[in-house]
Amino acid sequence: MRRPGIHTLTLLAILPLIGSAAGLAQPNASSRVPLCTRAAAPNGSDQAGGTLRRPFRTADRVVSVLRPGDVGCLVGGVYEDVAIRRGGRPGQRITLRSAPGTRATIRGILEIADSADYVTVSDVNVDGSGSGQQTIQVWGDFATIRRLNVTNRGQGGSCVHLGSRDYGTAVAPRVERSRLHDCGDDRFDHGIYADSSRNAVIVRNYVYSIPGWGLHLYKDADNTRVEGNIFDGERESGILIAGDESDGRCLTSDDNVIRRNILTFSAKHGVDEWWGCAPGKGNLAVNNCLWGNRSGPFDSEFEGYVARGNRIANPRFVDRAKGDFRLRRGSGCAGTGPAARLR
Repeated sequence: MRRPGIHTLTLLAILPLIGSAAGLAQPNASSRVPLCTRAAAPNGSDQAGGTLRRPFRTADRVVSVLRPGDVGCLVGGVYEDVAIRRGGRPGQRITLRSAPGTRATIRGILEIADSADYVTVSDVNVDGSGSGQQTIQVWGDFATIRRLNVTNRGQGGSCVHLGSRDYGTAVAPRVERSRLHDCGDDRFDHGIYADSSRNAVIVRNYVYSIPGWGLHLYKDADNTRVEGNIFDGERESGILIAGDESDGRCLTSDDNVIRRNILTFSAKHGVDEWWGCAPGKGNLAVNNCLWGNRSGPFDSEFEGYVARGNRIANPRFVDRAKGDFRLRRGSGCAGTGPAARLR
């Protein structure tokens, strides 16, 4: 896997600037949105002061000056590849988000480096089309991805990659309340690829139209909580729990809990498994709702995981073709998915 760099990207229309930077200096206190410590805007300059009135031009310039506890804001528009290489600390995270009242787009790659712990990225769009890489790469610890819309328009690479034995095992990453869709162009591209991770939390996301697996726990993803998500329309299975040999060692995904999710209309199974060496241990699929998975809700072997308390029922989405996954009244999947009460 290549590290983020300068890419030749398909030109996209620049989004209109929504609101003025000057009008964002004092967000509504009732919204509980923190002030922007540093900011960038499409009409800014990297030689400016980086305030909302005199913003930087690039997102990379914003993240380069953030310190623990700071919030970097992107005023609505398009920004190129972002690599976050310095993080925060417990109780003083570094945050990158859209400026209140706007929605920014990062075009290309978003990387949270192994050197950047306690980082939050929220409320932005990430469009990785043209990069040919994993769109979001998380190698740092205690990273949070929240309320993102992520795609690469089917041009290669998974939506989110959590952890790597080469670049850094991701400890306690969170992916929550996001839309991950149309990422990748073959069966090795996934919605979320948890490669080398510990104690990940994946909750209340919509993961759909993926050529591989919606969630790929392989080779070495342990203690993941996967709860209250929708995985729909994968060309492989909704979730794969798996392991394989690496450098003479047997690495397996263990102690993962898959609970209260809706897994629908995949080309294979709702929950699947594959073991290149010994099966994993302690994996559990419980109280999920499954429907329309072409090869059945689960694989027939049940190696490496236990399934119990699951139901086979039609979720009755409002408009699946348009990505509206709300449940109609009388849905057989009531109490699961993003509307579920989580533990």
